[in-house]
Amino acid sequence: MTGPQRRDFLLDSGAVSELARDREALDAYWVLLRTDYNGSMRVPDPVLTEVYTGDPRLDVVVDRLINEIDTGDVATPS
Repeated sequence: MTGPQRRDFLLDSGAVSELARDREALDAYWVLLRTDYNGSMRVPDPVLTEVYTGDPRLDVVVDRLINEIDTGDVATPS
């Protein structure tokens, strides 16, 4: 048996905004990634420019999400 198939989730601006605000949804995605898909979450660079508002009070939740995902997973798709 080979284990779960590798799948990475490529997040769009709506997904980043929602997961940054909703910790329960983020936790559910982490469970799926670790148990069913052996994958990671990825955020293309153009999406980051869409979700950052320039207001530190609003951007802090996006920063937390990006830090949790890990900078190694933030990438521009090829």
